[in-house]
Amino acid sequence: MTNGVKFLVASLGIVIIFVALGIGAYWGAISSQTPISTVQQTTIVSRDLIAQEAMADWAMVMAITSAGGLLITSIGTFLILQQVKLTKIAVKDTG
Repeated sequence: MTNGVKFLVASLGIVIIFVALGIGAYWGAISSQTPISTVQQTTIVSRDLIAQEAMADWAMVMAITSAGGLLITSIGTFLILQQVKLTKIAVKDTG
């Protein structure tokens, strides 16, 4: 087997695994839908609201972190491009 065929087979295997996991999660979600009482619904709604508020608090932190990561990646990419240019010049100089 060539490397290309091995890569294709491995990729196909990974896709099949993810599809199977997705189908299993979907069936599990459908089968667990049972009627619940009003008290349980109220508890679920209040817990959902608490979770949404907590995520809203962390959204700005995640946005700032993502922007920082983008900035660092951009600087790194720029520096790599500069290094490639300098390497080309050095190769031309050495003949």
